[in-house]
Amino acid sequence: MEALLIDDDSLLYEGMTISLAHRGIQLHTTADLPQAFAFLATHKPAVIILDLVFRDPATGHRNHNQPIGLEIAKTLSQQYPAISLLVYSNQFHHWPELRVLLEKHKAGAGYLSKGDGPTLLAEFLRSVVAGEKRYRHDALLNSDNGHAPAELQPYLPYAQEQFSTLTPREREACQLAVMGLSNAEMAEKRGVSINTINGNFSEIYKKLRLGRADQPEGANAINSRALLIALYNYLRDSGQLPPA
Repeated sequence: MEALLIDDDSLLYEGMTISLAHRGIQLHTTADLPQAFAFLATHKPAVIILDLVFRDPATGHRNHNQPIGLEIAKTLSQQYPAISLLVYSNQFHHWPELRVLLEKHKAGAGYLSKGDGPTLLAEFLRSVVAGEKRYRHDALLNSDNGHAPAELQPYLPYAQEQFSTLTPREREACQLAVMGLSNAEMAEKRGVSINTINGNFSEIYKKLRLGRADQPEGANAINSRALLIALYNYLRDSGQLPPA
């Protein structure tokens, strides 16, 4: 199987190429839409893998509030409807709009967060190439008439009570995660080491009981990052986010 990755994160290329090759998937990489179009003019991969957040060529900064990848996804869906499309990103903010786009895509389509790793990535790639629609954490990211998603309910009481114990830096890390920044991007933005950011999230997951080892008994194990983002969005949108 051949796949095309559109992502300007060069650090992602080598590791993903190797890990997918071990799973029988040949990965081609491009950094932007013009490069992708040039490749697609002569190649027809089975699936396109797309991040949502790209660097602005003028500023060098990533725009997480208005991710350019959303427009790229629309363009790809219009011009290459027969090629499967998998969005592989930590950007959850535009999920409702993105889900509608992927549902309308003629071929198989899906969404997976970058934190879910190569094994699940290969599984999702094969699923969308087979024509399926697959969305990681779909039930978690969608609320019903303002009510918390069922998958979020086991975590809400304790996390809501403990959210006020987060330090200002930890709250900022939550906000940046919701915007779709990776830990490396947060470290660059704040001028600290990535170990500091990793430590922030370790404390957040521990305080809110969102880490795998700390999740409530009987709850299905969920990616901690996706769980944190869903929790933060629900508390903020419902007006229940404790003040700083």
